[in-house]
Amino acid sequence: MGNEDVWIAQHRAETYPVLCRRLNSLNLSSSFPKDHATKIAMKQFFNGLALPVVSSIKAACLVGHQEREEEAVFTSLRQLLDRSKPPLTTLHFTHGRVLPDDLLHILRITPTIEDLRLLDVGPGTITGQILDDLNASKENYIAPRLHTLHLSGEMDFPTEKFVGMVESRWTLAENRLKDTYLCLFAAYKEPNAEEIARLKSLLVLHQRRAQGISFDLIPRRHKCPH
Repeated sequence: MGNEDVWIAQHRAETYPVLCRRLNSLNLSSSFPKDHATKIAMKQFFNGLALPVVSSIKAACLVGHQEREEEAVFTSLRQLLDRSKPPLTTLHFTHGRVLPDDLLHILRITPTIEDLRLLDVGPGTITGQILDDLNASKENYIAPRLHTLHLSGEMDFPTEKFVGMVESRWTLAENRLKDTYLCLFAAYKEPNAEEIARLKSLLVLHQRRAQGISFDLIPRRHKCPH
């Protein structure tokens, strides 16, 4: 390693992460990478920041491209929030794969979260454990201020747990879950018995819209409208 390389390594160690003391809103988008450098740009961006007062983060990955962003980008977002510990109220993440452990960790360390939108994410993002921890009937449930939840992708979570979670939060006297949107990407051209059963169980929430529950269910063969 030459002297210049040593200086660069030391300089980076001294200046990163960059502390942005006044930034309260961050909107990012990425396009399809043409080379390795641009492929890791959003990940590096998250890794290079500390945002102690940010309240809103919106990230749209690989806009206009069929492939979703790799899990490492959302992991770097989790690390950013872990490092910054901000009063985050809004988190939107679109067109990327999400590890459920990363999502659960974020929900546990951001009790201020109010608006969560995970759109066009891959299977396995929402698990039974996450739904259990979000259920307001449980002691010390996470994300107590959550009022907006939008999900789309190949969701394979237990539907009965999702229904129970939404109903438990709708009955809260304060911080009620007011806006729930669910768009399921279908795995088959024609619905099979398992998919039909899942949709029927979710229709319980759709039928209760007359009682005041705000819930939109859109089964799709292709992309959902965001």
